[in-house]
Amino acid sequence: MTHVYQYLETVEDFYQMRTTSERCIIIYSASWCGPCKLLKTWLDRTYPDFQYPIGIVDVENSEMEELCTEVTGLPTIEFIKDSEKEKEIVGFDKVGIQEMMDQMLEKEDIPEGVSKISMEDMF
Repeated sequence: MTHVYQYLETVEDFYQMRTTSERCIIIYSASWCGPCKLLKTWLDRTYPDFQYPIGIVDVENSEMEELCTEVTGLPTIEFIKDSEKEKEIVGFDKVGIQEMMDQMLEKEDIPEGVSKISMEDMF
């Protein structure tokens, strides 16, 4: 199955993504975390053809513990713009995530014929 997000292979990949991407979303999760699984499924269903210039990466807690030292709960979603954290959401807050996705997707990023996802599109 193709996912909207990509798994990071190394800590170096994390720092490269965080510092070189104009905008990115970092998901801190764990394979045993129920809300993390729901979040990823929701992202895949809500944004099935996500090809906008925003990177979405998944940091697996058990595999990259050194990157998760400041994470207070799972899932944690960080919205990064110009290498700075714009906002952090702890937990699976569909409304909050949707609002931040809409803010990060600037009008010129959205391909012709594609509209932003409405709340009715969420399960």
